[in-house]
Amino acid sequence: MQRISPASTTSWVVVSVSQAMRAASIVRERLSQDTWQLLVRLEARLMRASLRTPLEPEILETTERSLHTLAALSGLMDENFNRVSGWVFIDLGKRMERAINTCRFVRQFAADDPTIETLDALLELIDSQISYRTRYLSGAALAPAIDMAMLDPFNPRSVAFQSRRIDEHLAALPSLNDDGMMEPQRRLAVSLRADLEAEDARRLDAMHMLMIEQRLMALANAVGERYFSHGSDPSPTDKRSRLA
Repeated sequence: MQRISPASTTSWVVVSVSQAMRAASIVRERLSQDTWQLLVRLEARLMRASLRTPLEPEILETTERSLHTLAALSGLMDENFNRVSGWVFIDLGKRMERAINTCRFVRQFAADDPTIETLDALLELIDSQISYRTRYLSGAALAPAIDMAMLDPFNPRSVAFQSRRIDEHLAALPSLNDDGMMEPQRRLAVSLRADLEAEDARRLDAMHMLMIEQRLMALANAVGERYFSHGSDPSPTDKRSRLA
C-alpha cells in the first residue's frame, strides 16, 4: 500500500483551501459573515500547521478541528443557499468529488488483501461506521464494506448515492435541443447509475473500481464542457457550450 507523507498531504490541503478562499473572495458580497469567517479560520489554522512539523497529537487535533469547520460550512450551504441553478452546480461538484474520492479510498483500503483494520479505516473515512455496525453484527468484512461504500443506494456517502443525485441534477437542467435525445453528460450519468444499481460487490475488484472512477472523471469533464465556457473569449465559438 502506497504511503502518503503528512507534509505532502498538508501541502495539498493548504493549496485546496487557498483556492477555495480565492473563489470565495470573488463573490464575497454574496457570502454570509459566518461562512466567510469559517473559511478564514480554516485557512489560518492550516497555514500555521504547514509552517512547522507538528507532533501526531497536534496533527489529529488540527484534522478534527478542520473537519468540524468543513461540517459547519456544509451545513450553512445546505440550509442557506437558494435552490437555483448555481446551487445545482455546487451540489453536482460536491457529489462528483465525493464519488471520485470514495472510489480512491476503496481502492486504497479494500484492495490487495485488506485487513479488518484497513476496512475499518475505509468505513471511518466515508463516515459509515455507525451505519455498518447497525446493519452487520460482525466485524468489518470485505464484500459488505465495499457494498456500503460503492453500491448502497441509501448511504449518503456511497458512490451509488452520488451517482443517483448527479443524474437527478442533470435531468433537471435544461437541454440544448428539444429533440428527445440525451445529451452526452446525461447519457454518461444514466449509464453509470444503471451499472452501479445492477453491480455486485463481490465482483468489484481494484480494476472495476478504477473504471468507475474514470467514468466519473469523464462525466465531470463532460459537464464542464457542456455548461462552462473555456478560454479568455466569453463568447463561445460553439453554441453547444452555452447553458440552454
